[in-house]
Amino acid sequence: MARIYPKGTRVESTNFSPITGWNMGCQLVALNCQTLDEPMWINQSKFEDNGGCGVVLKPLIMMELDKFNFTENPKYYQTRNPNSVHGTLIVHVIGARMLPAPKTGTIFKTKPQPVISLQMMGILRDWTEHRSENISKSLCIPHWDHKFHFQVHFGQGAFLLFRIDCKKQGVRIANAAVAVSTIRTGYRSVILRNYLGNPAPFASLLVHFTWRKDE
Repeated sequence: MARIYPKGTRVESTNFSPITGWNMGCQLVALNCQTLDEPMWINQSKFEDNGGCGVVLKPLIMMELDKFNFTENPKYYQTRNPNSVHGTLIVHVIGARMLPAPKTGTIFKTKPQPVISLQMMGILRDWTEHRSENISKSLCIPHWDHKFHFQVHFGQGAFLLFRIDCKKQGVRIANAAVAVSTIRTGYRSVILRNYLGNPAPFASLLVHFTWRKDE
């Protein structure tokens, strides 16, 4: 078994992305849980699909004896795994409701204007980030109506991150992370977390997901 953990000299308790360890087949990837950064968002979403019990089975293709590198040859993985998650993922972010207040003590010279960005994290081929140019003037019921397109090769090892920031100040308002393997076509309500990493009461995103298989 392999255990990956932060270096002891990380005096600021910063984290690394756990995705690399997981996609290499490591059984235990440890993080500094006191630091509520993107790696912790990903770690939380990794175990939400199983009720948070702390154990997730590897994709069957990672258990095969012939040690091919599916990160460099995803087509080989896709043809051999009937449950492969791949294709073009279209994410239509319609809007949100009841965004939480930004970090306490933040001083705004103008009214906060939330802007949303999405990031796909996984193997190197899947790593993509997009930002909407549509800016909302409301924190209560923001509306963006923006479509994001992502090319996904290895969905079982990929995660989709949502981040809402104040446009001019760059202050985080809310975030969410979703395991791509759990995404189904249709309208979905994505629960948002505040800057402390806790679920924000009544705060959610209205999103429509569409999977399009590529030839």
